[in-house]
Amino acid sequence: MSRRHAKARRKSRQLSVGIIHIARRGYGFVDTTEGEYFVTRGQVHGAMDGDLVEVVRLR
Repeated sequence: MSRRHAKARRKSRQLSVGIIHIARRGYGFVDTTEGEYFVTRGQVHGAMDGDLVEVVRLR
């Protein structure tokens, strides 16, 4: 990956803060002021239902 591409990729990430709601199967949804984000079971990283979490939007 070129430096220019890496820099553009870093700029495209947006950090949001919100409350995570965990489903029975382990995945979750984070409610932020920008909207709602889906989080896979592997991305939950030990967060519990109702925790305040940071979300990095990749797209």
